[in-house]
Amino acid sequence: MRISVIIPTKNRREDLLITLHAIIQQSCPPEEIVIVDQSQKDCKEEILELFRVNGSKLDLIYVWDKDITSLVEARTTGFNKSKCEIVFFVDDDITLEKNCIENLLQSYDVNPQLGGVGGAYTNMENMNLFWLLGKSLFTCGPFSLKKGGWFFTGWMAHYFHNRLTKPWPSRWFIGGMMSFKRHVVEEIGFDKQLVGHVFMDDRDFTFRASKKYPLAIDPKVKGYHRGGMVALYNMREDHEKRVSGEWYFFRKNIDNTPLNTLFFLWRMFGSLLVALLESIHHGSLDPLRGFLMGMQAGASWCRKIPPKGMD
Repeated sequence: MRISVIIPTKNRREDLLITLHAIIQQSCPPEEIVIVDQSQKDCKEEILELFRVNGSKLDLIYVWDKDITSLVEARTTGFNKSKCEIVFFVDDDITLEKNCIENLLQSYDVNPQLGGVGGAYTNMENMNLFWLLGKSLFTCGPFSLKKGGWFFTGWMAHYFHNRLTKPWPSRWFIGGMMSFKRHVVEEIGFDKQLVGHVFMDDRDFTFRASKKYPLAIDPKVKGYHRGGMVALYNMREDHEKRVSGEWYFFRKNIDNTPLNTLFFLWRMFGSLLVALLESIHHGSLDPLRGFLMGMQAGASWCRKIPPKGMD
């Protein structure tokens, strides 16, 4: 199988170059790298210099377009420019381990039934296990890892990546390291209503894809999420985007039943607790303000969307 790596980026030149360096050093390099750059200035010459210094002859498709307004649009643009059977979406602040792409292709070979394979974030092993378990309690019912399941345990493939040996079935991928067979993206399509830099676009896509195709996180497909040198948003914006995104996802994708609504309200209560704890920890009301603004924006936004099961 051939693979295209697609990288959306915006105003993070240093991050992009670090990510690219790890990709061109792969034990099994991709067929092509597609970069969709929404920055104010292009950096194609610096990328070409990086390729030259490292002796890379990978095909490079570089799209510089300041008018692209969203991550969804950037991913769609990159996909349309790509040509390989497997497309691997990688964020500009991810350092792939040297054998990441080799293991990714092997995962598709060994598990031909999979429509998509997600990667494991190795930095998640440093997170507090009790914090992850606690968050799982608020991510249950229709938001759980598996259909008919009770809790979200997708974090286990990341936290225990050195102990697991088989792909971990999941309805959710983290957008920074997610791959699909080409026909899956063509059929499912990204939600073009999600404009700007929003959360939930990856969850929305993988949730809809999982209804037709089995998906799995492979703990051997590893990358380190560095976090961008240039922050995309502050604490207030972070909580606002997450909470409003949850509203959108629920309204669009989850059946409108009293029990599911209860699960959603429970999830929002968990988000409120997180915002409260972060406000106390940082000595700032910004997380709480972000939560309240997200609730307001989400409720307003979702009045425009018919509840699932009632359209």
